[in-house]
Amino acid sequence: MFGRRPDGRRIRGIDPIVQITPYLMPMRCDAQVMLKHNADMERMSAYIRRQKRENGRTISHMELIIAAYVRAVSQCPQVNRFIMNKQYYSRNNCTVSVTILKDPKDADLGETVIKVPFDLTDTIFEVSARMQEKRPTAASSRRIFWTSWWTSCSRCRSCRGWWRGR
Repeated sequence: MFGRRPDGRRIRGIDPIVQITPYLMPMRCDAQVMLKHNADMERMSAYIRRQKRENGRTISHMELIIAAYVRAVSQCPQVNRFIMNKQYYSRNNCTVSVTILKDPKDADLGETVIKVPFDLTDTIFEVSARMQEKRPTAASSRRIFWTSWWTSCSRCRSCRGWWRGR
């Protein structure tokens, strides 16, 4: 109420040229930014192998990219802003949403979205631990898949409950 939001605080004193941007691009799709960036996969892979050899910790490429994003947000907080009702807000937290397979060995189970909150002081190892903590296990994914299928099938009117003996 009155310009206060639970997910961010309003920013005042922005450059006037930046302040007119929401008026020039009123729709959300007008403000999309697409970026193509070439990452050196050989250096990333060498870093991951070195960490596994020296520390015994396994880090994935995605966790390394997310850790770089968290580091970028901590160094440049302007990246973590949003616009609502033509007003600029700074987010209170750093959260990353990732779509992953429920079971990497069985793609038929489908995908799920995990939302992982991070502290701006997190290291690569803390980012990796948080990502692995939120990742669903294969057994729970199978249980969720079959439960949701069974629930949707029990509501289905096209089969008219033939499996229940009706």
